[in-house]
Amino acid sequence: MDALAAGASGYLTKEADRAKIEQAVRSAAAGQAVLAQEVRRRLLTLAHPTRSARSGEVHPDRP
Repeated sequence: MDALAAGASGYLTKEADRAKIEQAVRSAAAGQAVLAQEVRRRLLTLAHPTRSARSGEVHPDRP
């Protein structure tokens, strides 16, 4: 998360294969944000604490 706070255009995990890395570089060069699914899930959990980290399910009954 520190990389994103420092201005990174995206974040991939170590599991990203060559094709994903190449596509991420192209996307970032075009001004798009690139985030691995695990990173998106964590960001959503941080931004929306009522969201389940495992399922991505929203719990509208929780404040």
